[in-house]
Amino acid sequence: MAVTMDTDQMFPVTIQIVDRKGKPAAVDGVPVWLSDNTDVLALAPSADGMTCDVMAVGIPGTAKVQVTADADLGSG
Repeated sequence: MAVTMDTDQMFPVTIQIVDRKGKPAAVDGVPVWLSDNTDVLALAPSADGMTCDVMAVGIPGTAKVQVTADADLGSG
C-alpha cells in the first residue's frame, strides 16, 4: 500500500494476521515495526504490535514501513 503524506501528518495502520486460508492466525510474540528512513517517518506501535501510528517527522522524502511477526509458534 502506498500513502502520500504531508510533512506533519500521522497515519494509523492496523494489521490482521491470517493463515493461508484467510482465517485469523496467532503469532509468537509481538510484531516488530521498522522504518527504513527515520528522518522521514517515526513509528509508534501499540503494546500488542497490531497497530502502529506512522508519523511524518518534517523532512520531505520517501520511506518504507515493514512489520514482521513470528508465525512459527513455540520454540523455533
